[in-house]
Amino acid sequence: MGLRSAFILLLFSAFSLCASAGQTAEKNPVPATAFAKLPFMATPRLSPNGKYVAARLSVNRIQYTAIMTLNDPSAAPQIIAASDKEDDREIIGYRWVGDDWLVVSIFLKDEFVGQEAQITRLIAIERATGKVVPLAWDNALGSAADILWTSRDGKPRLLLERQSRAYGVEQLNWAEVVDVDVTTGRFKVIQPPRPNITSYFTDGDGVVRGGSGYDREKGRVTYLYRSTAGQPLKSLAEYKLEDDDTPPTPVMFTREPDKALVLDDKSGFVALYELDLTTMKTGKLLFDRTGYDIESIVRSEDQFGLDGVSVVEKGPRIIWINPEMKAIQKQLDDKVGAGLAHIASWSKDRTKMVVNVGGPSQAGAYFLYDTKSNTLQLIGHENEAFKLEPMNAVQTVRYPTRDGLQVPAVLTLPRHREAKNLPIVVMPHGGPSARDAEGFDWWAQAIAEQGYVVIQPNYRGSTGYGTKWEKMSENQWGLTMQDDLNDALTYLTEQGVGDPKRACIVGWSYGGYAAFRGAQRDGKIWRCAIAGAGVPDMPAMKRYDRNYLGKYGTKFIGSGADDLKSTSPQYFPQDFSTPILIVHGAKDQRVPVSQSRNMVKALRTAGKVENTDFRYVEQKENTHNMLREEDREQWITEVMAWLARWNPAG
Repeated sequence: MGLRSAFILLLFSAFSLCASAGQTAEKNPVPATAFAKLPFMATPRLSPNGKYVAARLSVNRIQYTAIMTLNDPSAAPQIIAASDKEDDREIIGYRWVGDDWLVVSIFLKDEFVGQEAQITRLIAIERATGKVVPLAWDNALGSAADILWTSRDGKPRLLLERQSRAYGVEQLNWAEVVDVDVTTGRFKVIQPPRPNITSYFTDGDGVVRGGSGYDREKGRVTYLYRSTAGQPLKSLAEYKLEDDDTPPTPVMFTREPDKALVLDDKSGFVALYELDLTTMKTGKLLFDRTGYDIESIVRSEDQFGLDGVSVVEKGPRIIWINPEMKAIQKQLDDKVGAGLAHIASWSKDRTKMVVNVGGPSQAGAYFLYDTKSNTLQLIGHENEAFKLEPMNAVQTVRYPTRDGLQVPAVLTLPRHREAKNLPIVVMPHGGPSARDAEGFDWWAQAIAEQGYVVIQPNYRGSTGYGTKWEKMSENQWGLTMQDDLNDALTYLTEQGVGDPKRACIVGWSYGGYAAFRGAQRDGKIWRCAIAGAGVPDMPAMKRYDRNYLGKYGTKFIGSGADDLKSTSPQYFPQDFSTPILIVHGAKDQRVPVSQSRNMVKALRTAGKVENTDFRYVEQKENTHNMLREEDREQWITEVMAWLARWNPAG
């Protein structure tokens, strides 16, 4: 199938979800590799006029970042980049600045003071010609991709916060703000660096209204602020942060003078409050969700009003506050079913929207929605083999830990088996500052399809469940965080769903660390372990990235290398008593492949037998994010083979 036929044709003027959802499940399991297909579309962004969509698109086993023309079936997509073809460069985001320019954030490697550095930059792509314009690269250092504001008057401009070499070594970490002409890349400094100020914030009109920074020597946060553009930025407040506190940074300015909105966790959960900018004190509670953190807000078109609030409860959703958007969501709910339509992007006048439709057990599909005619046009199914067929059932559960807590978890049950005494796969998420939620997880679906019950614990340290839960990761890597994973077996046993004598642990990144730790520490309970892009050596990871352990890992890092070693499986290869599959991408920049290579060397030195006690698979082209379909297929094939060998579902 060619690019044109794969991506552009709008196949149906209307689509009945009921017909697809009512189909009978196949008697025989679908091969695991069918789940590894790259999604047809990801992260779509509709242009302001509603005529073009920028998205990650997949065809012929390659994922591209491309621009599609929606109103011209004869127009092939404009390819910006293929994710597996860019050496040491990765597109991490994009947004429209007007209808003719797409601004793209890229991650790449550079050299600074003789050392390799990981940096971010911006480029602009002219839609009509494909012209590429680097944006404010001159003298840029480190992060130069933090967009503070984009114009909405038709002139392609943006305000960019960046670090610059131009001010000497002592000011390298002090941020500046530049006004960038997207069409030429030319820029001018509108806010030069101020001592220890590392970030700035702007209002909806593009006025730099304040800044903040942390003085390490004093251990204090400083705020700068001004009410209007004509005033100088003045020091507003300075105070010492309590342990792990987060300063209240405005997420949106309102039209009311000296007022803003802020996301703050002072109640123990992130909620939306008013903020008095003259004192930097939070005021009236505007929005919260019991038991959950607010993820982000959705601003109005003029950037001064609130359209909605994004939150992940059982699954992700936007709770609309704007009456127009609330009415549009209701139209969609009435049309396809409550909770099944997720608005991904919309035109400036809100007459055209890209909508993802599907439940947690459906691969989903993208539609173009006309809000005036209330019609849906199919753009494409995420997985053409599944369409909107319900696959393995997904639900949220909570289970008790040995110390009396409750762990929220996502449970996927095999559709071809009775939910009784099933073989178990515990699949901890990466991060650990992340979380799993109800949705179509292709790993969980592929494994459940073959007859396993899959549980994805949001162990202590996971985000989204309040500050206290996240903070419980302090000093607990590989300890109580690991116990939370083990306790999932007790729960599944008591429910009669799983057989604890047939359990394996599978994970990637932090989940890979947990798999290493399980094989090393808890071999008696796991029949096998599978570690993808894992971190068995935390002292080495600390040297590679001092921020790896995250916001609540600070104390853990500060406790010294000896404590890090005590929960690092790398230093205890003789303790590995569970057969472990180790997979790592050679081009992984987040967790270097040396982590797995060194673990393999240690296992060999300890006398462990290759292909029996352990198996190592190195994927030559894979990164940390598994962007190639070949790598996805190889991963899931290796996973299923290892499970079948040591913990067969039959």
